[in-house]
Amino acid sequence: MDQKQLAVQPRLCRLAQLVPDGCRLTDVGTDHGYLPVALLQQGRILSAIASDIGAEPLEHARRTAQQYGVKGIDFRLCSGLSAIASEETDVIVIAGKENNLSFSTNGISLKEDSSLKLSRYKFNTSFWIK
Repeated sequence: MDQKQLAVQPRLCRLAQLVPDGCRLTDVGTDHGYLPVALLQQGRILSAIASDIGAEPLEHARRTAQQYGVKGIDFRLCSGLSAIASEETDVIVIAGKENNLSFSTNGISLKEDSSLKLSRYKFNTSFWIK
């Protein structure tokens, strides 16, 4: 039996298009887990770390992965990148819709409308989507 495909909203679809093929994705503030689930279903990424500060959203992400039969996601209850080592990921997506987004963990500081300060992670941060 074929697994049903997850259809993502236009905002996440645009983000998914920016994720390079074959990467290891970290989705900070994963909420429902839609982005990593959709990208793994499409075979676009090798693996994903889905992190969230809340236990309930992280459990919802687990249920989403299970519902769509997706494996390859490591679910982590943590603030931002606090439980994620730089060598575990190639791409970090921070795409929360909260207006008061602000956190500081493991050498990375993010505040709304500012740029990332990178000490452990070496990535290009050349675009913002609002």
